[in-house]
Amino acid sequence: MNRLQKQQCIEFVRNEVRGQSLVVVVNQRGVSAAASTRLRRALRNDDAKIKIVKNTLLRIAFAETEFSGLVQFFHGPTALVYSVDPIGVAKTLAKFISENSEKIQVMGCWLNGCVLGGDAVGELAKLPSMNELRVKIINTIVTPSTKIANILNEVVARVSRVIAARK
Repeated sequence: MNRLQKQQCIEFVRNEVRGQSLVVVVNQRGVSAAASTRLRRALRNDDAKIKIVKNTLLRIAFAETEFSGLVQFFHGPTALVYSVDPIGVAKTLAKFISENSEKIQVMGCWLNGCVLGGDAVGELAKLPSMNELRVKIINTIVTPSTKIANILNEVVARVSRVIAARK
């Protein structure tokens, strides 16, 4: 890799992670190519990306940026997983690690400006995703109106049953 390619790689990484809610540093030592492909597909379904970049280039790319706290996790074969939806990515990573019993290890993460340890991703995975939260909010809004409609229908139904019983 020549100097120009390295500079392009550094700029690419900076541009890719800018604007993301979650950036996870993953150690992939001992992971097979097939398992890595399965992980990429699973992350792609959650609109997340995974990039494998040399640690030296990552250190340069993240120096003097808001992601500089992640530099401490760049040891061994490192991959970056990043997305706008932190909960979905955390769930996907946790599910993949538990189902495949691969040697993927979450080293640490950056979540909306805070650098956290690897166990934070497991804690994030326990939270409901954005879609689940949206469904709960909609159900909370719709439920009272549904109950009112049922009560009004029941009044009409009772009146009609009384009339039917008198005949």
